[in-house]
Amino acid sequence: MIHPLRTALLGLAVGLLAGCGARPAVTETHTPYGQTHGHDPADDDDALTVSLRHVNTKERVDDLALVERRADGLHITAEGRRQMEHFLRDWKRDQRRRVPERLLWLLFKVARHYDAPIEVVSGYRSKARKSSRHSQGVAVDFRVKGVDPKEVYAYCKTFERVGLGYYPTSKFVHLDVRERSAYWIDDSGPGQRPRYRKGVPQPENDALRASAGPPADAEPFGIAADAAGRLAHQ
Repeated sequence: MIHPLRTALLGLAVGLLAGCGARPAVTETHTPYGQTHGHDPADDDDALTVSLRHVNTKERVDDLALVERRADGLHITAEGRRQMEHFLRDWKRDQRRRVPERLLWLLFKVARHYDAPIEVVSGYRSKARKSSRHSQGVAVDFRVKGVDPKEVYAYCKTFERVGLGYYPTSKFVHLDVRERSAYWIDDSGPGQRPRYRKGVPQPENDALRASAGPPADAEPFGIAADAAGRLAHQ
């Protein structure tokens, strides 16, 4: 005869074993940096810096603290703005203008997207024609170190309300901030007249038509021929 206490203990043991077998295992998962859907690199403290190179003056700065985290969100730092406006100055005449904050944020996004230095070809140009975005201090010609400019051009199409030009011969991208987006491609080389491609697709949410050609304020390449010419051979 089996003792009642022994029976009770045996039943308890069986129940515990059954419960352990029925409970699903809990596994902790870790997502690699930047691979979570919707993840912004700016969410990480170590991603708030950018590195800059100037094609013409050969100036460089590494790990510039362009953005800082505050209680109410992310902000452009005073030192970051000062350095960016120095790099985007009219370097021939050492003149500068205040750079729109939106342009700074877009360059920050590009730099963090590729995790590579921004190489500035041209920013503010005090002697450019008045219709030029460069003369207004709201534009930059640039490339990303080690990245095909065509790829950068494609990525920048994710931005809203920008002027975006691709210069395949000279290997740089033009980016400016404006109220209605416009895209163009200029195949001209150093010192040549603009050779805009026809049929360049325009943003779907804009009333522009590709058949109309580049916008009136598209940047002719000849203005920055001296800078871009050196860039094309690097």
